[in-house]
Amino acid sequence: MEENTTTGIGTMWQKIWAKRKVFFWAWGITFVLSTALIFSVPRYWQSRVTLAPETGGNSLGSLGSLASSFGFNVGDAGGEDAIRSTLYPDVVKSQPFLVGLFDVQIQTSDALYNGDYYTYLDSYIRRPWWKILKYKIVKLTYLVRKPKKGGRPGSDPNIADPFWLNKKQTNAVTLMRTNIVCSVDIKTDVITITVKDQDKLVAALIADTVRAHLQEHVTAYRTQKARQDVAYYEQMKQISYAEYKEAANRYIQYVDSHNDMQLERYKAEAQLLADDRDTKRTAYESFLKQEMAAEAKLQERTPAFAVLSAASVSELPAGPKRMLFVAAMLILVSLGLGFRYTREEWKMLLA
Repeated sequence: MEENTTTGIGTMWQKIWAKRKVFFWAWGITFVLSTALIFSVPRYWQSRVTLAPETGGNSLGSLGSLASSFGFNVGDAGGEDAIRSTLYPDVVKSQPFLVGLFDVQIQTSDALYNGDYYTYLDSYIRRPWWKILKYKIVKLTYLVRKPKKGGRPGSDPNIADPFWLNKKQTNAVTLMRTNIVCSVDIKTDVITITVKDQDKLVAALIADTVRAHLQEHVTAYRTQKARQDVAYYEQMKQISYAEYKEAANRYIQYVDSHNDMQLERYKAEAQLLADDRDTKRTAYESFLKQEMAAEAKLQERTPAFAVLSAASVSELPAGPKRMLFVAAMLILVSLGLGFRYTREEWKMLLA
């Protein structure tokens, strides 16, 4: 068996060597084509941000004690109704979130462009030659039929409506979904935001911007009800204070104008005004306490993020791996030709 294997391998090598000119030609053609193909793909850089959301309990420390002293329990304010970290990738991929990045101001590392991110994606991104060729073919068809611009009828094409995007805006969002990736480690709960771009500075700027927008989005979601409560109690406090001040002024004016009268009727009227003043003051103090408790609850529900690794500009491109691609193509061609000329020997070895 060992002798047959050695003989088979020797025979395969003889056949391959006999076809060495074919291999040389195939290697040359493959090298030229694969090089032309891979060098047509623009290089890109990556920037990565890692952060960890708060995982602690609902203790408020001094704020919780302050709220408790007023008779309010805010210990369960954290709840489970907020966006969990496992949903952050869906948030980043959502259309409203990505459209919110259109107006972000960026600058390329070569300082040739300084403007908003949408214009950069629409006009300054380099594309492979086959995509350019496809675009020109499609553009030729536009000479025959009028293209549909898309978007909401009658809307301003320069204003992005997340509910109804036009074709260019949709293409930009699709490209952003490819370039911006958010992932969450289920075990450690660490959030990783990775941004790739054809410019190293743009990749770092967008990575840091996505981090900030994600934190703002989650914070706004988690504190929405608490912020409404604070605004409501602040408004009611102001109204009740105005009513208390008005009732106090009425009492003072009445007492001052009837100071020399001893009739019981005037004393009773003064007492009614004093009671109304005290009632208004009690209401004002109650809303003041509720406002302070709502502010404590707002502070508790505001999430905290620890940035483990900040965005930075990478000097080395992340891809494409040109030498590896060319080498892989040469290996595939070699294997394909080798199997073609030595099929019988392979069958004998595997039998």
